[in-house]
Amino acid sequence: MSVLKKLRLKNLRNQNSLSKSLRYFLFTSGIAGLFTGISRLSVGFSEWYAINIYPLFVKTVGRFFCFFSFSFAEIIILLLIAGVLVWLGITITKLIKIRRESRCNRLRLFGRMSLIPLCVASTLFLNFVLFCGINYNRRTFYDKQEIESYFTRTTLDEWKVYLALLQSFYETYPQISSYIHRDENGVFVLSDLQENQLTTSTTAAMARLAQDFPRLDVHFPRPKPIRFLAEFMSDAFLVGFYFPLTMEANFNNIAPDSDRIISALHELVHVAGFMREDEANFISFIAGRNSGEPKLIYSAYLYAFSQLRNYGLQPLTPEMYAQLPEYFQQLFDAFSDGDNWIYYEDSENMIFYAELLHPKQIQVDLAARSDFWWGRMNTVTHVYDDGEIIDIVITENTIAQAIAEVSVATNDAFLQAQGLEDGVLSYGRMVDLLFATELMNISD
Repeated sequence: MSVLKKLRLKNLRNQNSLSKSLRYFLFTSGIAGLFTGISRLSVGFSEWYAINIYPLFVKTVGRFFCFFSFSFAEIIILLLIAGVLVWLGITITKLIKIRRESRCNRLRLFGRMSLIPLCVASTLFLNFVLFCGINYNRRTFYDKQEIESYFTRTTLDEWKVYLALLQSFYETYPQISSYIHRDENGVFVLSDLQENQLTTSTTAAMARLAQDFPRLDVHFPRPKPIRFLAEFMSDAFLVGFYFPLTMEANFNNIAPDSDRIISALHELVHVAGFMREDEANFISFIAGRNSGEPKLIYSAYLYAFSQLRNYGLQPLTPEMYAQLPEYFQQLFDAFSDGDNWIYYEDSENMIFYAELLHPKQIQVDLAARSDFWWGRMNTVTHVYDDGEIIDIVITENTIAQAIAEVSVATNDAFLQAQGLEDGVLSYGRMVDLLFATELMNISD
């Protein structure tokens, strides 16, 4: 066979391969775009898909990857990163080998090499749509008409909920306190036994909640700890993530123990097909509170109090206190001992901050959580002289702060692309659901 004929055959094979890759890219991205468009236009289709089709994937794909004790998602992410680096290296090397005057050949080569990441991206996009994206457009967890009126509330209503939540905690804690382990600083930690039971207890909690809410009823694979990427996740302020390709719920293995518990529940909510962040946060709270497992119950209350602190309650005034029903006044008096009223700065008006009522156990753990996440962004150095601390130097970790900023911006853009207009702020709307449902219970 002549050299010219061999070159022609080689060019023909390259063209056929290029044509197949292009058709594959157009097909997968087209199907993904079609399903995305239909789900955005039809809540009914999205809900039907979430109930009838999506659980089949969880029972097959999710169940398969459940057999592995490690996070397959973490391995795939590392392989994708390595694949991108290898692709860049090969592409740059080939482009350098082509003579400078062969500009047309360089463009042709670059176009052919670009189809590789495009095909990978379209495959991941289709997987995301089928295993995750459509569920963003399903019906909300609670019937909007049922609780819609309770979203309109006053600060007085919020204090009723807060006091009721405190009362519930104080009634519950004596029953679970003996099962709550703490370190030498009094911070909540999991014992070795509880550490081993973390994945099974969270899946059991979700299965138990699904008995009351059948729309949550799927096969729950056990959540997986992220190990190799845990430091990076902490710098990025990530406590967990749901990975559609393997349908795994993953949690940051070095985060505070209460965060790991709530994160595992949160990601399992995503596995169940509820993708909105406010709903995942709220469902993880009620799953923990109703679990019957002391460590999950305590973590749920701790999470609720942290959310109320972060997105929180306005201060109570004496005028508002006078408007509280007698029952809630009695609760407030019992929790505050009447000693914590303070004055506005440069004012004679008295106020009361909700944080002043946090139980001591909750205060310790909230402070420990803040120290952990704040410590990712800053380094504290104590300056000693003759055995005494004479100064404290705080140095900003600029790399960690940059990672966090990019992480938040990326997540914000992603959530907005899924139709959540307020992006990362949607996490805080868990408080709206908490207030609305608790107000409904108080009214009942």
